[in-house]
Amino acid sequence: MRIAAVVIAAFGLALLGVGASEGESRKGATLKFAKGVPLTLRGAHFLPRERVRVTVTSELKRTKLVTASATGTFVVSFQAAFDRCNGLLALAIGSQGSRARLKMPQLGCPPRL
Repeated sequence: MRIAAVVIAAFGLALLGVGASEGESRKGATLKFAKGVPLTLRGAHFLPRERVRVTVTSELKRTKLVTASATGTFVVSFQAAFDRCNGLLALAIGSQGSRARLKMPQLGCPPRL
């Protein structure tokens, strides 16, 4: 009877561990600058083969759909020029709940003449 209780408890803890690791992968998604021209972003720690909508907002708003690799990574480029004086906000939202955000603050640029 004790052995059965220990086995059931161990199985329950194992299931809790699997659920926690899945939640961590969704919260642990990252989005980073890979290159400036063209603007290229690299996503990591998304769920494998997850469809991801990447939206970049500055003066312009652009959106692209990508699919994460089997390891949960992707690279996406935007051909439109983005003005660093206006700042930039990039959001990556996966179809299975992964989310990442990247913000470049507005710089104190001199006024245009």
